[in-house]
Amino acid sequence: MNTAEVDQHLDDVAVNQLVWKPGVLRTIGVEIARHAVRRRVFWPDELDFSKVAEADKNCIGIAYRLLSKYEIITRNGNYRRSETGDSKGRTIFDYRIINDRLAQAFIDRNTEKANGQLQLI
Repeated sequence: MNTAEVDQHLDDVAVNQLVWKPGVLRTIGVEIARHAVRRRVFWPDELDFSKVAEADKNCIGIAYRLLSKYEIITRNGNYRRSETGDSKGRTIFDYRIINDRLAQAFIDRNTEKANGQLQLI
């Protein structure tokens, strides 16, 4: 697969997850956006998604991809091995917030809808 095909495949997966698991994606996205606003530059393993059901773990990566696609966060270019949780030993990239206003708008519009959803999974 070339880059365009991979991107299209990942977009198709994201659409399928939004159709079937919008609450999970919204909740994860809100947590990532909140963390980005607080920290400015951060590593994904700083967030604890241990409450996410095993069947929904793929939504974590999709949430990062969607927040990046809509220019709320971006990869900073640095990488290292994860030190915690299920991703221990995997290569992870650091992220930085690129649009505070979009991040805050996303948080404000989705927090009420997302509240408590991880506990219900």
